[in-house]
Amino acid sequence: MKRFFAALSALICLFACSCSYTSVEFGYFEGEFSPFFARTYQDLSVVDMTQETLLVTSGDEQAKPVYDAYTQGLGIADIDVEYGENRTVCMVKLGHDIEFSDGTPLTSKDAAFSIYVYAQADYDGWSTLGKSALDGLCAYRYGTTAAENIVINDNQLASELASPSPRTAELIRSRIILPVLTEEYKWVTHLYGDDSYVGTEVEKDVQKYPDPRDLFAYYYATDLDYKASAAGDDRQVISDIADMYGSDYKTLGDVYGADLSDMANDCARQALTERALESVGDKDAVTSIRGVEIVDDYTLKITINSTSEKQLEDVLGIYVAPFHYYGEGCEFDGGGFKIDLQSVEEKSGDPLGAGRYVFKGYTAGKGARFVKNKGYFRGVVPESSVRFTESGNTSGDYAASDWYITPDNRMYVER
Repeated sequence: MKRFFAALSALICLFACSCSYTSVEFGYFEGEFSPFFARTYQDLSVVDMTQETLLVTSGDEQAKPVYDAYTQGLGIADIDVEYGENRTVCMVKLGHDIEFSDGTPLTSKDAAFSIYVYAQADYDGWSTLGKSALDGLCAYRYGTTAAENIVINDNQLASELASPSPRTAELIRSRIILPVLTEEYKWVTHLYGDDSYVGTEVEKDVQKYPDPRDLFAYYYATDLDYKASAAGDDRQVISDIADMYGSDYKTLGDVYGADLSDMANDCARQALTERALESVGDKDAVTSIRGVEIVDDYTLKITINSTSEKQLEDVLGIYVAPFHYYGEGCEFDGGGFKIDLQSVEEKSGDPLGAGRYVFKGYTAGKGARFVKNKGYFRGVVPESSVRFTESGNTSGDYAASDWYITPDNRMYVER
């Protein structure tokens, strides 16, 4: 019943419906189709139809980065990698003929903008770029290079989480408690009408609680006397139950079926760093990421304070989204970006990118529709249109399919 993002249930069954389009069956979608904020495998699969990653990897068992992907016709960039002592410098050279599906050229400004969105301290999507060794990332996130000299050890983290400060409690609520409960409420609503649970305890639960608010409270409320259907709308119910947990991420993790400790550590580390910075005297104002440099319209210089291949993939294994579309509420000063995450997320229901297909719409309960991107730079898109249909099945097993995207396989290419 309780499941983490990495254990989402989705039944995917690929079958050809006619020579004109392909239909792919999924369990259900949340409708978060942003290349930045997709949080489920199903939604990420929609994203991958419309987007291209900066770095691609081979589709074999080794899954090694393909640094000349553009030259091979497999990706949007060639990447020259120079390893130094505890440092890697990547010269990212984008193809000059790549366009987003609306005809706008894809440039290094779009790639840099995308990195900046993933780098935000409040970012809570699928990417791990925010935990990477990207040079200058810490200084940018805290607005000063003084943050780079602050070291928070494990004992400090443990002590802070044992007795959370108001700031740590605030971060745990906003980044862990509320997001988990919000996603779980959506999952609960999909249980109604799901025939895969016929004859199970879940069917009995659904029959006992015809209002999804009450069923959600049955699964997650710690106050057994709480009457969800009488408390208000779904947002109020989620907020009420979040209050029951407070900053107790461990209990929520037990109910949810996942270890939330790493996320809690991140919250505590940020709160402790902010507190330490309060005692620092004069601080410089950092508004850009030192390791992200726009060299020209099609060249980006990326510096990573590590020689780990994993670190390189964390930084460059991202979708390159159009600044002119997703960045309407953001600012670019010629060096760095001022990101408004809320305005970026407002585009989540209508993705735009340089990928194989153009998103044509989504209807809850029916699915998403795509048509071939006629301006796709590789030029090889066999299906003229594709439909991702919703079966409503929340309990199906994962299936091997080229259409099913996870954070781990999003950079794979078919040779």
